[in-house]
Amino acid sequence: MVGSLSLYVAAAPEYGKETFHERMTREIAQLKRRYPEALYLGIADGASTHWTFLKQHTERQLFDDYHTARCAAVRRH
Repeated sequence: MVGSLSLYVAAAPEYGKETFHERMTREIAQLKRRYPEALYLGIADGASTHWTFLKQHTERQLFDDYHTARCAAVRRH
């Protein structure tokens, strides 16, 4: 089977992102139970906290340079 599934989880801003990480961990666990054979790919910008979290839950990670480049362009102006 070929396809993709995107997962979006949000939480109010907080130091350390604990609530967000708890919600996202639950969602990922549910997906892995339902689709155990799927490839889990984490996509994020350059924030180090994203990578630490994604490496725990995904097999591969992909750098989203579109959003990073866009943020850099906004900062230059």
